[in-house]
Amino acid sequence: TSWIPATLLGEYLYRNWTSDRNSGGGYLQNTLLEPGAWARRPLFGHMSRLKISKVAFVYGVRDWMDSSNAEAFARAAPHVAVEMMKVADGGHNMMIDNPFGFAEAVFSAGAAPKLGCIFGYKFLLFESGRSFEVGQEVKCKRGSPRDWQWELATIVSDNGDGTFTLRWHTDQQQSQEGGYAFRQVDEDVSNEQHVGF
Repeated sequence: TSWIPATLLGEYLYRNWTSDRNSGGGYLQNTLLEPGAWARRPLFGHMSRLKISKVAFVYGVRDWMDSSNAEAFARAAPHVAVEMMKVADGGHNMMIDNPFGFAEAVFSAGAAPKLGCIFGYKFLLFESGRSFEVGQEVKCKRGSPRDWQWELATIVSDNGDGTFTLRWHTDQQQSQEGGYAFRQVDEDVSNEQHVGF
């Protein structure tokens, strides 16, 4: 993202994970995780016994951590009000990827947002510097974060939150997408590549 001071961020992350004889990152990973990033003592089996009335989870939409455990917890503990929010275009470090979306998600905790509600699309659209109108034909990424392609679509409605409802040209299906991922039909997208995880 344009506003992130990449050099300082890189130095900050490097120092947090590698400084001193026993780095914080190495210590935490070896204490909490088994090889492959599996929890040594997963919390999920213990969470239904918690004596709490509410819990909130925040994930990035591209997070390597699976949000399905929050959904499963909501089903397994009906006595607990479970909130699960996601941050648009956020990975595991969503507070860096989309800080405004992260702040929106955190501030929504306690307001009972819809389970899996995604925050931060409006900021990403603003940052992209693009604007779109209902009826406009656009290029948009379609598919999973690891396996997507550019497809043509027509904007059916502006949802007012940085998302738009699209009708895909290939199969006429409709979906809601973040406008930050749109490109003008004549825009060159040949240099945009898949994000590696």
